[in-house]
Amino acid sequence: QSGGIESKKAERFQANAEKEIARAESALSSHRYGEFKAQLERGWGYAGKVYREIFSQISSLMTGILFYLFLIAPSAYFLERILFAHRKIGHRVLSIASIFLVGFLLLWVVHPAFRLTQSPAVVLIAFVLIALSTLVTAVVLNRFDRSMRRQFHSSLFDSSREETGTAGFARSFEFGIQNIRNRPYRSAMTGLTVVLVTFALLSFLSVSPDRSTTRIVHPKGEPVYKGFLARNKDWGPLTYALQESLETAYGDKNLAGRLWFFSDGGGDFSQIDLFAKEDLQTTVTALVGMEAEETEATHPERALVAGEWFNTSRDNGVLLSETSARLLGLDKRDLGQMVRVYGEPLSLIGIFDADQMNSLHDLDGESTAPVNFVLQRRLMAQRETFERPDTIEEYVHHSWENCAIVPFEFARSLGGSLRSIAVTPEEDPLEEAISWTERTDLTFLASDGKEVRLISYLGRSRINATAELFFPILLSLLVIGGSLMGSLKDREREISIYHSVGLSPKQISLLFLAETSVYALLGGLFGSLLGFALMKAQVLGIGVVGLNLNYTAGSCLFATGLSMATVMLAGA
Repeated sequence: QSGGIESKKAERFQANAEKEIARAESALSSHRYGEFKAQLERGWGYAGKVYREIFSQISSLMTGILFYLFLIAPSAYFLERILFAHRKIGHRVLSIASIFLVGFLLLWVVHPAFRLTQSPAVVLIAFVLIALSTLVTAVVLNRFDRSMRRQFHSSLFDSSREETGTAGFARSFEFGIQNIRNRPYRSAMTGLTVVLVTFALLSFLSVSPDRSTTRIVHPKGEPVYKGFLARNKDWGPLTYALQESLETAYGDKNLAGRLWFFSDGGGDFSQIDLFAKEDLQTTVTALVGMEAEETEATHPERALVAGEWFNTSRDNGVLLSETSARLLGLDKRDLGQMVRVYGEPLSLIGIFDADQMNSLHDLDGESTAPVNFVLQRRLMAQRETFERPDTIEEYVHHSWENCAIVPFEFARSLGGSLRSIAVTPEEDPLEEAISWTERTDLTFLASDGKEVRLISYLGRSRINATAELFFPILLSLLVIGGSLMGSLKDREREISIYHSVGLSPKQISLLFLAETSVYALLGGLFGSLLGFALMKAQVLGIGVVGLNLNYTAGSCLFATGLSMATVMLAGA
């Protein structure tokens, strides 16, 4: 903030972090250690958001710096042609380099981004490297193109008279700059207008990155329990740290994690052998690690035809589908028999109906069985067009007939990956899901028992104060357009001379377009520098009050680009 930069979102996250840490200290002083850990993790979550928000702001500011450096480079060439017009190439290069360095120093003084980096000179070095590599690439490609043209046309006509489009464009810029130099007063007034337009756009316009929590009703969701579901949109693995944080906040009795284990890791060619008595064998596609608390969420015990559900997540048992049990020579009379999974004997504690298990859905309206990634990719490839879903993509799952249920800890010991967590808190699940989304940037589905909402953190750019810009843009179009039309009227004799020396109407129009682009580039750059300088003066307490500029890359690019587009439109 000392440099004139502030972020309301970072301030809000910082306030939340301080509030949670204060609650944690209060709980610690009262020896409520469980509450202390939960509140401390909340505070750390918000503090991490502060860091990410500030890092994002700094990255955006540095991108804006590179954008203005790319404006300064051609502007240095134009200013040398307008102010000095040296004939010797050495003097010309020295003047261009000096003007560029002066522009960089001005930007260094007035732009706050340089206060946020430990080595501002690295920004200049990075730009020089990018510019030189681009220049060398352009020179090599231009020479290669010229050589190929010369070889292609050598048998048709004398290629020495051929003028490439690049050369014609450069010649048009030379003529346009000379016209600006010959009419200093008109050029100064036109340029001043463009500068003021750019300054007005920067002052009024704000393109701010807006990251807000969305609460969309999930049309295919099923409110099977009151709580919230944590899962990735693409069913990617979750971290065990998230599960531990949720356990700290709500207790392990209110959590039901689901692990998927595939023998090949990804599920493309997974085959898991199960062995029972008399060495009977069958194969399943996946092992699903579940917990005793699952009965508080999707109620899988309702699909059991024999036996019972887990009592704890460490039970040394296994549940099989009727098909798998039959292939192993087992039925409800064989409960307690050992089934070997990767050499580990597990007691058969239950047999379930696969069709009933397939009909049991989670809050997202999907089965709790593992996703069939092979079939999912095939279905997505067969779609004629890619349709982005309103909420989350619907996935195809394996049938429970080809899966076996094992204890959560056993699946974890095999290397299974955590894919979803069902949470049934005593607090309002919607508010709790929103709080977790703000701290973790993850997607949650929350249900109050009546409907399911998708809670996610959405990033987008918001353009503010567009209504106030209509009249400044309209006025600038009229003023700049009138100035350029007057200049065109004054140069009717010049246009006839250009035509008489062989320039085509297209080349003549290109000449005036080049002149307009010089106004646009210089006006956009100086208008931005004027805004930054006045903002710097306001921070230092020198004369200016009430000015508020957005330094982010999106705002700078949009405002400067809109100003330049306005000038080009007026010139067209």
